Amino acid sequence: MRSWKDTLTFGDDYGYLNARLGGEWGYFYPYSFFYGMADKNLEELEQIFLSSPYSSHYRKELATSETSVLERIKRSMAAGSAEKFRKMKNWSPEEGKILMPIISIRADIYNGRALIRKYHSDRAPVTAPKWHDYGFLGGDFFDEIWREGNHVAEAIELCYRLGSPAAFALSEALDVLQSSGNLAMAERNYLKGLLSICYGSLKRKNDNYALVEDYLGRTVDLWNLLIWFRRNSGDSAFPVEYLDGGAFFPVNRLEESKTIKSLLRHTPWMEASISEEDRHSEVGRILQDKFFRWQISQRRKSFMGIGVAMAYMARQIVEWRNMELLAVGLAAELSPERIRTLLWKI
Repeated sequence: MRSWKDTLTFGDDYGYLNARLGGEWGYFYPYSFFYGMADKNLEELEQIFLSSPYSSHYRKELATSETSVLERIKRSMAAGSAEKFRKMKNWSPEEGKILMPIISIRADIYNGRALIRKYHSDRAPVTAPKWHDYGFLGGDFFDEIWREGNHVAEAIELCYRLGSPAAFALSEALDVLQSSGNLAMAERNYLKGLLSICYGSLKRKNDNYALVEDYLGRTVDLWNLLIWFRRNSGDSAFPVEYLDGGAFFPVNRLEESKTIKSLLRHTPWMEASISEEDRHSEVGRILQDKFFRWQISQRRKSFMGIGVAMAYMARQIVEWRNMELLAVGLAAELSPERIRTLLWKI
């Protein structure tokens, strides 16, 4: 006989998952916490970490490594966030186990870009980044390539050895980098490969699948909008094509629009305060802020579907970023005002 818990998680019922995530939501630090901590120092932040939701990961770092307070905080945030996302997948119903890896695509995007850039730069960092360990390809996979792939050809071989579709997408991107030396083209190839895997899993037609498809479309919008800015800010020969499949920007609209206002008009992105004079980094942050806010809003729009998990994931990423920004700012002894300008106000 199945228990009440088994009943809730059976089939496509997101009730159990969303109930668990509703309880977890209360543990997020509000923006006011980060705002106030900007006046403190790194040692005071460490004391808070020892009794935080990330304390077990922080204590493990204390016991097993000789890294600095800053590195311990960054490592425990990465480990704690990944653990939360893995729990979320375990709590998911059958349909959620298909959709959850897709809304985790940002992990593979981040990790893959970090790895591709290693082979593009003559001054690659010695230590590996803090991998986002919750996507199609786990952190151990990227860590192995970082350590053992001394050259791009070796990295390609390691990707083929794993044999998963996401690893093949990365190997093709690395091959593009090796043959062309064009970082943007390699990153585009990688994103296109990941999106193909995701769309290949969207076989059904219901509200949850439609929401995840919208999420992927907005991911494509982010890429295309940044390419548009590159092309329309003095780099008209930027040698990277737009991606098909955007939620609101078909390729012909991107190619024909000459101003940011005409491009964004009558789309949900039009509320973003962007001008043609903004730097690429500023544009990226503004658009990402808008994307996060849309994801978090799904918590109130999709009480019994995948939207609650989507919102939770975005909220956790914002907390992760803010904690790292706070820790780095305190370690660098930046002024409280400067730290506050760097924080995500979501």
